[in-house]
Amino acid sequence: MRILWVCQLLLVGEFLLVPYVHAAHGDNMLCEGCGTVMEHVYHDVVKYSEEVGKSIDMTQGETLTVDFSDRVKKICDQDEFMSHYNRNVRSACWEMCHKFPNVLSNVFGGDEPTERAVYKITYKACVDVLDYCDKIDGSYTDKLFRSKLSQASLSSVKCNRCRTVVSDMVNVVERKSSWDFFRTKEHIYSVLDSICNGIVYRFPEKLMNPLSEMCSDIIESHEHEIAKILIEKIDQAEKLICGSEMTSLCSEDEFKKNRFAWDSPFHRKPLTEMQLDPFEDEEEKTQENADETAEVTESENLPADDGLDKEDVIEL
Repeated sequence: MRILWVCQLLLVGEFLLVPYVHAAHGDNMLCEGCGTVMEHVYHDVVKYSEEVGKSIDMTQGETLTVDFSDRVKKICDQDEFMSHYNRNVRSACWEMCHKFPNVLSNVFGGDEPTERAVYKITYKACVDVLDYCDKIDGSYTDKLFRSKLSQASLSSVKCNRCRTVVSDMVNVVERKSSWDFFRTKEHIYSVLDSICNGIVYRFPEKLMNPLSEMCSDIIESHEHEIAKILIEKIDQAEKLICGSEMTSLCSEDEFKKNRFAWDSPFHRKPLTEMQLDPFEDEEEKTQENADETAEVTESENLPADDGLDKEDVIEL
């Protein structure tokens, strides 16, 4: 069956003509949420297709036209969005589903999407049209996939794949930081049960198989140890899981050489979370000046017969 998704709003062209800007609108503030919402929209598309398909005679080869915008608006009312997801994800959901339901309907337009099409659809919505996420550079996949590898570079690629998979786990876990069961066994094991299958939504098609295989391998071999780390030491997850303590896929030198893992473009963090305090140095200098002033004032107020000359006071 062919399903054509349409919407009633007539503003699509306005959004499709948004020029590419390297720095995402809002400094990636809604990027994580956009990727999350698109996964939910896809699952709702599939669910709706199944519901509609049951009432249609498939032998007729019928083309069904559906207004999906009303269903999109209801996604944010789900309990998962209302009480589980963090503030940035909830904000993205509200903005996308109430301001731009036409954008979501149109990127899913045409034939019913397959799992392997979700990444491209999400990239079009979150990067190209809504400009919520930074565009990835051309060398993104080279760090995780190469042909005719030497032994040294193969080791590096395996390390990068492990770190990317673990980083994906951490990012998916942290989506639900507002949930009462955040990082409990219930939460962590639910993530581990679905994380490998979800890679298809968050990474380019070229990386789907190698990352899915890496994900399956480390979870099958170390599921309970990984769960324990995500519950107790999530900030050290990459090093503890990919390093010598568990899988030995990364050496200490590789952690030092590459400080950050290669994440999904839909895991971009808000710029404000990555920047240092712009006034930090200024505050330190102000405090240093205040301390120097206090020392000088103290030296001026010392009694004349204290046995210390001016030079000694400055050294103190």
